[in-house]
Amino acid sequence: MMTVATRLRQTLVRMTDRLGALVRDVPVSYFERETDVVVIIAPEYYWGERTVRQVAQLQAIKRDYEEWIEGLHSVFRSASNEVRAEIERADGLYRMWLEFDQNWSLGQDPNDNEARFRNDASRFDRLVDILDSAPRVGVIVIPDTNSIVEHPDPNDYGVVAGSDRFTVVLLPTVLSELDELKTLHRNPEFRDKAKKTIARIKGWRMQGSLRDGVAVNGTITVRAVPRDPKMHDSLSWLDPTIEDDRIIASVLEVQAANPSDRVVLVTGDINLLNKAEAAGVDHAEI
Repeated sequence: MMTVATRLRQTLVRMTDRLGALVRDVPVSYFERETDVVVIIAPEYYWGERTVRQVAQLQAIKRDYEEWIEGLHSVFRSASNEVRAEIERADGLYRMWLEFDQNWSLGQDPNDNEARFRNDASRFDRLVDILDSAPRVGVIVIPDTNSIVEHPDPNDYGVVAGSDRFTVVLLPTVLSELDELKTLHRNPEFRDKAKKTIARIKGWRMQGSLRDGVAVNGTITVRAVPRDPKMHDSLSWLDPTIEDDRIIASVLEVQAANPSDRVVLVTGDINLLNKAEAAGVDHAEI
């Protein structure tokens, strides 16, 4: 079961391994103090010149790190000030090695340098541990508009969940699109399907609060998210005027609220699939 915490940890391990190899391989020189009169406050060792290949590798790691740290901030958007401060400390230490900045931890032994870097990087491990310690509910399945129209029966999503016990979450963007499709879609057959899907959702609403969750067939829960996503707190490249981007932002909010659960976006839309992959969102088709 791939949770957001697991994905963050796996990506961190891959980045740290790649950067650790560079930290070990980039040469280190001793800082020669040529005068006894002027006190020079600087580390004893500094980074030497990097090869073209090492520079290219470093740029690739930097791109991956910027995406990763933005995703981490997104998951911890509602964290306490203490946790946010720890993220900033961990980020600062990681960037010190990532930028090959002046570093008081730097020494002559490349293996020791890598060990010191990995020790600093382990601050992020402790943060991801916080996500893993959250209560587990299981699997959360989030269908996009076309998926819920074509598969309005929650049982259909069991193949995605890999279990008969899971939660189906309906997003506000999807519900809004359904209301439009029931009257505006050019295909009358699809309009009819949209109307039947809305009728089914209204039926669930009659059984209880969709905001809190309604039990369906005993082991499946259907829940509706009542609020639109906070786009200003989401990934920087998401556009609030684009419905697919709003869906991704909502899925990320569900992930943030349920970091130890597997959250799966169900869609067959190729553009939405591409965006889900870029955002680190688990996705599937049925």
